[in-house]
Amino acid sequence: CWWSDRQLRAAARYAASMLAGLLVSGQLGACGQLPQPFRPSEGSKHHNSFLMAPGSAVVAILPVTGIGHARGQRIATELAQMLQRQGLPALVGPGHAGSYLLSANGFVSADQQTVEIRWFLDGSDSINLLQKNQLWPAEIDPETSDRAALTRQLSQIAMAIREKLTAPLSAKERRLRFSVSEVIGAPSDGNKALQRAMALQLQRAGYQPEKDDLEVDYFVLGVVEVTTPRMDVETITVSWSLMHINGEPIGQLAQSNNVPAGTATKSWRQMAAAISAAALPAIEKLVKQFDFQNPSAKRQ
Repeated sequence: CWWSDRQLRAAARYAASMLAGLLVSGQLGACGQLPQPFRPSEGSKHHNSFLMAPGSAVVAILPVTGIGHARGQRIATELAQMLQRQGLPALVGPGHAGSYLLSANGFVSADQQTVEIRWFLDGSDSINLLQKNQLWPAEIDPETSDRAALTRQLSQIAMAIREKLTAPLSAKERRLRFSVSEVIGAPSDGNKALQRAMALQLQRAGYQPEKDDLEVDYFVLGVVEVTTPRMDVETITVSWSLMHINGEPIGQLAQSNNVPAGTATKSWRQMAAAISAAALPAIEKLVKQFDFQNPSAKRQ
């Protein structure tokens, strides 16, 4: 069998690298279809709507060790493509400091009929989020088998990763309290509209918006910038910052899109609803990551 054609060795796990600093930055991605004007027109070639930025969190997949480079590389490539088809940003390689890191080692069984692959998913802070062992039949060679065979083998680990990274917040976590500060920088009714829309989104998601800053767990602050790259186009950029009650900055989100000139001076009511709805999943993710990494920071 192909597993026995070379001596298998135990390989050390890859540790996720960690970036010193407090802010996690990234554009919103995979937030669903947004109504105009926060979707680009079909003919627009000047911008993309809420794409995942290079610095945003992805699943970085390292080639499986212990089974030969070509086999380990192909498993990583096929798994990355599976996750991408399921809506999760994934790539093969070490990623960046804010990435989730998936590594795996292969170990031959005593009878050489199977190989045990041990998977490890780590957060950007090197905290392990998932460990999963998988038995791979010896007759399925990752280097030569067709995609269907590899997909069947990898579907279980792909599902486990997806469930781990997209799991909704628990009922207890959803009782967290937020204060949404008045947004600054927007013309017309934009500041108030964005503040109200974000508070409404949080309330609909099961959180508790509060006006008293002393009775909250997190602060949400928004800043708007409107620029005019061309006479017929203006760029609206909305930046959200999330801060803990203890004053610690948790993360920043940036939404940016080109819209027809003059849009920002009109009513923001519909646009604010679309912007806040797109931002909410990323805010929830930042809260979940922060609470997981700082359990003692939760308000009692």
